Amino acid sequence: MRKSYYILMAILTWFILSSKSCGPEEEKIAGREKADLEQSRERIRTEFEADILSEQSLRAFEINAKQKIVDYGDYLGIAFNKNLDTALRAEAGRMIKSMFTSEDIASNRHMSLITTNRALNIKHIAGQHNVSGFQSISFKIEHVRITEPLRPAGESCYTGKLNFSCTTVTITEQDTVNLGKENLSALFYAHKLPKAFGNDTLLMWSVLLGEIR
Repeated sequence: MRKSYYILMAILTWFILSSKSCGPEEEKIAGREKADLEQSRERIRTEFEADILSEQSLRAFEINAKQKIVDYGDYLGIAFNKNLDTALRAEAGRMIKSMFTSEDIASNRHMSLITTNRALNIKHIAGQHNVSGFQSISFKIEHVRITEPLRPAGESCYTGKLNFSCTTVTITEQDTVNLGKENLSALFYAHKLPKAFGNDTLLMWSVLLGEIR
């Protein structure tokens, strides 16, 4: 995203300034670059710390949410693949947790094809690969579309809804079984989270997934 580009450029400029010599001409250039850096920081601060998101930003966050649900399926496939390194599967589990507003969100709705655990939540979902009885499980998420655009839902918070399909395929040493396709929906949110930026900590807008139904 363009915002990420601005952040990286600002940080890069800061490192460049820190390594320059201090001759008269260099000091002038450094002064101009420092002013440019401060302007960039202020633009980033204004955009990310605004209490109200612009229509353009809302649409960008909706695209982000669509990509997040696809990534969720990819990370599930890694977590449920016993052929992969344990550390990699554990990292996939951590990434899954970071995508949601809470680790306690129920996930049994879209995992019902492979488990009868009705108490299953995001916190424990990655651990299911050890008891699933399958060598690996793939979760192909597609046909993602926004059904409820982001709208205000309290102070510094927006909520929306998306629909998607998930095809679950289980693999054992003897067989591969397509368990079918489910049509599901997920809530998603745009709200502020503390993020480090240089020596500052800014409250910056982020997108997280909510309940999957």
